[in-house]
Amino acid sequence: LISQAKMAMPFEFAASEEGGLPEEEFLSWMDTILEHDGDVILLASKNINNVFATGYEIYESGMTITLWVESASQLPISLRVQSDVLNGQTAFEFNADLRFNGILDETLFDINAQEGYQLVSAEQEDAR
Repeated sequence: LISQAKMAMPFEFAASEEGGLPEEEFLSWMDTILEHDGDVILLASKNINNVFATGYEIYESGMTITLWVESASQLPISLRVQSDVLNGQTAFEFNADLRFNGILDETLFDINAQEGYQLVSAEQEDAR
């Protein structure tokens, strides 16, 4: 959704086996964390949505990955992937709340634009 313009733009979200840049491969953060063999910064623990969590930060290939892990279960609950800041701006940032074995709301899979939103294609947006 593009809130300010009240537009909805569908896009493909498929994990590839070839890998790629984080902005091209949304799930590459998982492999990066699992295969990381460098420094890890331990962040001060904090409550996230009433869950006590410990934070970890790594820097890999121009990306800072911050992962918050629930202390009790050791499962990740929050993730932030951010590219280096250049000229005061970040080219790519991905934030996610993570839940395991949850029941997904059926409306998440609705491919129709929400009421009040105009459905556009990527080609239409590029032409602007």
